[in-house]
Amino acid sequence: MRTKFLTLAILGLAVTAAKAQTYGIWKGSTEATSWTYDLGTGTGTGKKFNAGGEAKISESSKDKPGFLPFPAAGTARVVVAPSAGAGFALNKTTINFGASNSDAPNKFSVTDIPQSSPVGSLFFTLSFNDGVKGTAVLAFGNSQTSLFKNAAGYNNRKQEGLFGAIRFIVGNTYTNPEHRTLSGSSYVHKAYDTDIFDKSGNLNVEIYSNNSKEEQSFTRKGNVYTLPAQTFRIFVGDKALKLNGSENLPATGELEANMAIDSFMITGASSAENTLNFSMSNIKAGTLAQN
Repeated sequence: MRTKFLTLAILGLAVTAAKAQTYGIWKGSTEATSWTYDLGTGTGTGKKFNAGGEAKISESSKDKPGFLPFPAAGTARVVVAPSAGAGFALNKTTINFGASNSDAPNKFSVTDIPQSSPVGSLFFTLSFNDGVKGTAVLAFGNSQTSLFKNAAGYNNRKQEGLFGAIRFIVGNTYTNPEHRTLSGSSYVHKAYDTDIFDKSGNLNVEIYSNNSKEEQSFTRKGNVYTLPAQTFRIFVGDKALKLNGSENLPATGELEANMAIDSFMITGASSAENTLNFSMSNIKAGTLAQN
């Protein structure tokens, strides 16, 4: 019986390890992560931030506490669209929120992540919670753009400071991720080769971005990956997102080369009955320090 128990315990640890978040480290860096946003610090003002008749914004920083716990450095924000339902709730170390039922999004963003550079990583755990019927956007770039800092909506026009973005047209079965890319004078969205963003369960997401003018490399689980200039790579668990057969995904071209990537956001909109929901936790960032 003892042998059987030990065997089960070892198998359990193996499964846990297999599902654990991975943190790739850039060549030339001494550590994989340099910033953590701990949602469980209790430094925020409340547990819920719901929609009302007008648009609402709450910012959280050391100097200006708000609804969310404030990051050790940088600023976190939540935005709820006017008269569009859903909102945000904080559950210990996880932020939960629903998509609005209008074109104006409900938005969670973090800006001015410290020690950022043109080459960096973003890590987090995301869940779509089996939500249906709505549009979500995951975007990252530089805090110079109002897209990350206020209620501005994501659109198909040029948005300065945006480095990369994925749009999800969430249905009953799939999340249908699409890549933002320039076509003529506007931006369109092209489906990735495979949908690796499951609608159920927790997704360990890793984003590696290179906005420098030279190729960069990072090591992940003993493997070395090379990223050309102005590209990024995304892992969900151990699966890599691909576009036209390539894991090196082209940036949108809206962020000037060599500018730091220090912001990200996730938004939800166009969910007629507020049936699209998200959870996000375990948020960390890494960087390759500039010389």
